[in-house]
Amino acid sequence: KKKKKNQLLLFISGLLVSINWGTWLYAVSVNRLLDSSLGYYIYPIISVFLGRVFLKEKLNKNQLIAIFLVIFSLLYFLIQLGDLPWIGLTVAITFSIYGLIRKKIKVSSDIGLLIETLLISPIAIGLFIYLVNMKMNIFFTGDPLLSFYLFWSGFMTLVPLFLYTLGFKIIGIGPASMILFLTPTSQFILGITYFNEVLSLEKLLGFIIIWVAVLIYLNELRKEWIEIIISGIIIEIANERKSKFVVIKGVKYSKDIRLPTKILDWKFWLGKNNNPENNPINIV
Repeated sequence: KKKKKNQLLLFISGLLVSINWGTWLYAVSVNRLLDSSLGYYIYPIISVFLGRVFLKEKLNKNQLIAIFLVIFSLLYFLIQLGDLPWIGLTVAITFSIYGLIRKKIKVSSDIGLLIETLLISPIAIGLFIYLVNMKMNIFFTGDPLLSFYLFWSGFMTLVPLFLYTLGFKIIGIGPASMILFLTPTSQFILGITYFNEVLSLEKLLGFIIIWVAVLIYLNELRKEWIEIIISGIIIEIANERKSKFVVIKGVKYSKDIRLPTKILDWKFWLGKNNNPENNPINIV
């Protein structure tokens, strides 16, 4: 039963990422790259919201502010511009749910991606046959250069997805999510400079609201990543000395439980006059 459930979830995740990329390709073809960049900006924040709803992950005040700012920006687009950015929403929601599913399934990045591809392949083959029958196929028909581009475009979309799923496990969600924001930033710049999309003042204000939410989100990731590093260093030192406890400023903590947040704050270790020696750590 668990195997069949995982196969179903991988099929759904493959379908979601196909919709995600299909929407992005549509955005490029109709010169709406700014809308797709909006989706990739808000995707990590929507992922945080889904983590709270489905995985019962705790959110702090700043994370809640970031979520409310995203909701406010969408309402702003709807009221001020009279149009909900459905391209951005589709990109953000499909990729957020994709990440949620992949987090729930205990499968390696390469195997999961392979199974997703195999399960989605019948749909892709069916669409290809339909295009051939409708005489709409442009692959391998009279334009070898275009066919070459189409072939390698598939490969170039496969590699980033593999590295995306692998990166979260190697360097953690904090740095990976920070790097991820290079994608919408590049799309935003390309949309304005290369595709000559019009960025009105009203639309720019909506993006500014989203950028504020992104900055709040990145600051929270920065603090979480510092906590993970400090906690890891403390545990590593305790393990090397075969100790079960650490004593910090006279307080004894078990290394097997999560240390208090204030101890995992880098400012705590600077102490008075920014001197780390004022807050020594003792391993017992």
